[in-house]
Amino acid sequence: MSTVIEALEVVKSSVGGNKECSNTERIGSPSLGDVVRQGDVYLVNIDKLPKGDPTNDMQLAPGSTQGSRHIISGNVEIVTGVKTFEKFNVALIGPAFKCKGETEVVHPEHGNKILPEDTTWQVVYQQAYADEVRRVQD
Repeated sequence: MSTVIEALEVVKSSVGGNKECSNTERIGSPSLGDVVRQGDVYLVNIDKLPKGDPTNDMQLAPGSTQGSRHIISGNVEIVTGVKTFEKFNVALIGPAFKCKGETEVVHPEHGNKILPEDTTWQVVYQQAYADEVRRVQD
């Protein structure tokens, strides 16, 4: 798979194309701090987009496995390298994004999440405790 667009098409086709499937959840009007879970990825509603490095990478979790295919479909502004939630280990913090229109986060196994326009989200990865804190991967 050479592009995120191709990956998005594979994910969408595996969950029934562009139509909403029974596993699609439409998020209403979230309050600040509300969390939307999609497998090992948590989307935390925040008040504004933090400073970070702009990117066009719409995949929210690093990796090439099917489990890492949390992919944004929509008009968003997305940044990486953010410093939000500084109390967390940096490995547990992903990109942040602002939805400029209704935005869908697509995943082949965990169902899709439709986020409302004009909301901002910080990605936080599920953590596991063993000898050290680390990110859980699907």
